Amino acid sequence: MATITALPTEVLLEVFELLDIESLTNAKTVCKQFRAVIRMIPLRSYTLRIDEPKHSMWKFTRFLLSDPKAGSQITDLTVEWCRREPDDPDTWTDKWEWTEKDLGIMKGLEETVIDKYLTPETYVAIKGGVNSEALLPLILCFTENLGSLDLGDVGGGVPTIILPHIPSEQFRTWFHLNTGYPGNYLPGLSRLKKFNHHLNGDALVAEYKWGWRADYFLPILFIPGIEEITIGGCATDEEVDGYTLKTIMGWYEEQFKGVPPSTVRKLVIRDARMYEKDYELIADYTCCLEKLHISYNDTFTELESYYDMADAIYVFFENNPKLRMDNLYVDGRPNEVWLKIFHDRDYDLLRGEDEYRERTYEEFVEEFEAWSQRRTLQDGAK
Repeated sequence: MATITALPTEVLLEVFELLDIESLTNAKTVCKQFRAVIRMIPLRSYTLRIDEPKHSMWKFTRFLLSDPKAGSQITDLTVEWCRREPDDPDTWTDKWEWTEKDLGIMKGLEETVIDKYLTPETYVAIKGGVNSEALLPLILCFTENLGSLDLGDVGGGVPTIILPHIPSEQFRTWFHLNTGYPGNYLPGLSRLKKFNHHLNGDALVAEYKWGWRADYFLPILFIPGIEEITIGGCATDEEVDGYTLKTIMGWYEEQFKGVPPSTVRKLVIRDARMYEKDYELIADYTCCLEKLHISYNDTFTELESYYDMADAIYVFFENNPKLRMDNLYVDGRPNEVWLKIFHDRDYDLLRGEDEYRERTYEEFVEEFEAWSQRRTLQDGAK
């Protein structure tokens, strides 16, 4: 009887494609032939399940450690949050135990990967084997061809057992602390086209300025070639240390010095707790927007009136020639609301020409449409 190693490559591929990540990792250690065949298996998309009881994320990381080149095949990553529930034993996850071989491989990656892209605290959490969320930045070191990253809907609660294994900074994940910045992004973010990340709405509570702190959003905005960004639950706080996007830009002045405007074409900001000036700063750093969707948390909004938001929307229009009113969705309000505010504010679309002429609302709408079309044509002629 022929052994399995005598089977044609096509048959071996069919067999190996039925195996899970752990089995594939083990099969790669059998012989060079198996390792070569397994590398032929297309791995275009993958779902990472954080805290999943069967340790799937830990096993996937071991798979990448044994064959780092496999990560370069992945173009689409999705994250599911399966946090432990104290009252549900079915969700409990045992501590992961790294083998000496695993630790040896990571040791060999310290100089070229780990020390370059990860914080020391992240590395400690990875070796701790408790909070698999810490693995995400490491995994992103191997996925340099990633085009889409969906970080999912992150809940606000954290099980007590993993508290020693999460960032000490409030409202952060390990991803936030290791994202990087222009010129030094995690490799898996360097070619990203589409990014999605939310904070579960139940974390936006009471009088506290809860939400993901907005400083993690800025590096994402400036990823070279990024086209779509969807974020939820971003927050700033003028009352505490003047925590605004402008302040944050000042903190990281060197990292963002000379950075070109964002290439994002579609921007969705949901359940945000930011101020008018924050939106205006985002608008100042965009130039390619074609679609803009904004919703803010009505219970905890930092905007005093529709007029605040209208001023920011106008800046978006000024800086993004391809943004049209029919591709604008703000707080579920009809676009007529914003046009009326533009008219009430008497925005000078003609830049000083006939500046003092009083215009009816209907005349202003016609002028606005002509202005939008003119900007689009001028942009197309560049």
